[in-house]
Parts: sequence; C-alpha cells; structure tokens
Amino acid sequence: MAELLHSSRPAKVSALVEQFCTGVSTETVLLRGRAHATILDYQTKTLCDLIVMGTHGRPWYERIVIGSTAETVLRASALPVLIVHNTASRQSSPQLKRLLLASDFSVGSLNSEQWALQLATHGAEEVTLTHAVENPLLDVYEPDKADFDLRRLMEESRQYPPRSAQPFWDHAHRVAHAKLSLVQQQFLGAHVQVELVVREGPAAEDILRVAEEKNVDLVVMATHGRSGVRRLVLGSVTEKVIRATSRPVLAVRSE
Repeated sequence: MAELLHSSRPAKVSALVEQFCTGVSTETVLLRGRAHATILDYQTKTLCDLIVMGTHGRPWYERIVIGSTAETVLRASALPVLIVHNTASRQSSPQLKRLLLASDFSVGSLNSEQWALQLATHGAEEVTLTHAVENPLLDVYEPDKADFDLRRLMEESRQYPPRSAQPFWDHAHRVAHAKLSLVQQQFLGAHVQVELVVREGPAAEDILRVAEEKNVDLVVMATHGRSGVRRLVLGSVTEKVIRATSRPVLAVRSE
C-alpha cells in the first residue's frame, strides 16, 4: 500500500519518515502550489492506493463556505482518503482493532466493504456493521413486500395514528438486518467478531452515536459524490461524520 505525503518542510518530513516508516520503502516529494490542487494532480501520476491527511477543523460557518484542504481532496479524489484529526499528542500508538463499517446498501458501498474486509484481515478484532433507516418506504427496503394485517392496522390507527406506519418500519429493520447479514458473510474468513446494528434516524447522527458506543478505532464508509451548490450547502453523510467525530474516517469513493 502506498501513501501520498505532501509537505513544504523537508526536515519535518525526514523526521516523520525516520519515526514512522522504518522498514518501509518511502519516497519524499516536495511540491509547490495550492495544497488540494497539487495533491489531486499528483495522485493521477502515481500508483498510490490511499491518501492519508490530517484535518485541523474550522468553525462551521467557515467550513460551509470555504472547506478544508482535506474535504476538498475528499470530494474530488478518485482514491480512498483516510482523514485523521490532528488532536493533542496520544499516549499510545493508534490502533485498528475495532472497525465500524457504515453501509447504505448501494452499489457504491461495495468498495468500502472491500476495504473494511482488507483491514479486518490485518489485525482488527471487532467489526460493527451498521445501517440507519431514515425512511422505511425507500425501495431498498422493498416496502411492497411488507406483510401486515390491513384490517387490524386500520382499527389501531383510529386510536393511535402514529402507529399506521409501524409495520413498514419493522419491515425495513428486518430487511436491513438481512442485508447486513449478507455483508457479514464476507468476514467469515477474517476471524473477527462481527456485530450488526440497525438504527432509525439521520444516518450521520446514528453513525456517530454507534461509533461512540462501540468506541471504534476507525470508521469506514463510502462517499458517493455530489457537485455544485448542493454539496457546498448540505454536504454528504461522510462529510458530516468527518466534521463531527474525532475518530479517523476512511472514505472510499463509490466509483
């Protein structure tokens, strides 16, 4: 696995190589120009598999309008991007024992599943597979196949209107759990403990909550890509997670 490293301080780069890259073949490249544009241009000329970047964080009003270098690279990079928050110095070495793989069951999630599987075979001990049900009527849950007693539902709904949609939520949970079980089968040969978690609510909030509850070392998820004003104002689920968590996030492009 190759790593792309960009810095304008040769001495610090050499120190990093000496400290962290012992026994690994390294190449130091110093480039000039705007950071995100230079990184994105350089990645097209190399055989790198992964971009690793730190992010310092900015107030929300600056990030929405300007965006950080890490986010800009994340939006445009064809390579997976590992985002690591530059926090205070850690007392121990980073661990990758507990992974969280968030899936929306799209075709684009397949790439992130493969990366999580690769990491699971190299030292991970626990993998949490999670999915958030935001709308039980989406096609991914096959709502037309929901099985319920219509007469009973109508009678209950006269007294408890909010319960009228409950069968669809229950059905969505079952479908989501079944789909996560299929993903789980990929990890059978990795000899790791796998847990399935299905939640209801906004995807980014649920992913962040599960990451905290399970105290994971890394969040793995797909980024599907958007363009124009919609990205600038709303951001993707992946970007929302990156902005709100202090944990490393591996964002794998869906294409």
